Amino acid sequence: MAIERGLHMAKIFAAIGRGAGTAPLSDEAIKWLHNRYSYWLDMPVASEGGKTPHDVWNERGKHFLDRLFEIGKKAAADAGGGEISASVATASAQSVETNSTCPFCIPNNPGANPPNG
Repeated sequence: MAIERGLHMAKIFAAIGRGAGTAPLSDEAIKWLHNRYSYWLDMPVASEGGKTPHDVWNERGKHFLDRLFEIGKKAAADAGGGEISASVATASAQSVETNSTCPFCIPNNPGANPPNG
């Protein structure tokens, strides 16, 4: 389980990084993203029978990674090609998640309470 979870976190950062292209992530942005998506992997979703993103990764992982790529892409655009700050990463993640219909996205899960908003 720990190795699989670690692999999912690596895939999350790979997708965000691919979306960000050449725009680097600041250390603070990486910390914020790690805290958010580490929490998210184990976040039960009532409308999905209490399953977590980790539980359904094999079925929905590609969809998750597509959204994470979009977060990186939006963050890079919003940073104007410069370093992606924590505030830009936050705004980009929240924007992409809010505009997604995925029940696993934090804004679409009424029980979600991520440690960093």
